[in-house]
Amino acid sequence: MTTSTQSSCEPQLLIPFKVTRSAFASGLLNLLEENDFTPVDIFEQISFAKALKIFVPMYKFEGTYSGTWKCSVERSAQSLRRDPQNRYKIKNGKTSGKFSVLCRACSGDDLPEALLEFTRVRKYPGARTFSQEELEQGRNRRARILTADATPDQVWHETGLPEVEELANEESLRMAPDDRNFECSANIRLSEKGTCTLVPFWYVEYTYKDQPFYYIREGFSEEDDFNALPADEEIMATHERLRKQKRNRYFMSGLAIPLILAALTALFMPGLWLPLSVAAVGELFFFYIWSRYFAYSFDNYDAESPYAQQNRALREASAASVLDKIRRAEKRLG
Repeated sequence: MTTSTQSSCEPQLLIPFKVTRSAFASGLLNLLEENDFTPVDIFEQISFAKALKIFVPMYKFEGTYSGTWKCSVERSAQSLRRDPQNRYKIKNGKTSGKFSVLCRACSGDDLPEALLEFTRVRKYPGARTFSQEELEQGRNRRARILTADATPDQVWHETGLPEVEELANEESLRMAPDDRNFECSANIRLSEKGTCTLVPFWYVEYTYKDQPFYYIREGFSEEDDFNALPADEEIMATHERLRKQKRNRYFMSGLAIPLILAALTALFMPGLWLPLSVAAVGELFFFYIWSRYFAYSFDNYDAESPYAQQNRALREASAASVLDKIRRAEKRLG
């Protein structure tokens, strides 16, 4: 489980950009247009600040892990009857697997904090042998390239080893029948000890009414991250009002049904006891059904209401216009 102590700044592998600028922009625009609390004027008021198309050097670590786990499980009812004082028994097992992870190989002191965290560890998706020619052509052009400034040994012990230990722990926990008094240990063997790999990422910061936001995406997949989305308090209040109105409408309709049945019963039956019984039993039955099956249906806003659909249509039209401008600019730049 030893690694090289020499810093390997020269990249050996390259994961090329697959996500274009317009595809990256489309991911952010889709998030904004599909969120029902996003302001309708978001694409007129949004202001973009820092944007990065960047290759981050990361060390590739591959290997295997094996280990053991144990936990306490409740004994069978028959065993408990024989020995009621001894409720639990020890269950143990073994786990093993393979891993292939990428760990950031540079300090990245000038990178945004969110991008630093996002690039700390990533899954290895496969790569090509590094070549300077490929780095300077196609979708890889105009990307900023960082330089590795940490040794594989340092990165492994600070980032890779804890990540793989957590992976082994999660796999052991998945296999264990219970997490009571759970313990596990793992033996990790490295077969690839830190191959320097250039990994692509997109990052953008934007503001809406002086509030900062960011959006990150891997340059080779759909994996992304963001801190929050702009929200309009008036839209949120309207959704809440419509939710309550719909809830009250259904609730009052449900209350009225037993009363209508009681009134119909009173027309054909002499006396009051039967209609009153129908009303009382009907109301009790309605409250039971409401509390067990229907009340939770109105805990959230209605994403398919005419109000939500109208706002979504307005945002979609604005987003399509913005994306069209980005695609035209991308085509001009090549």
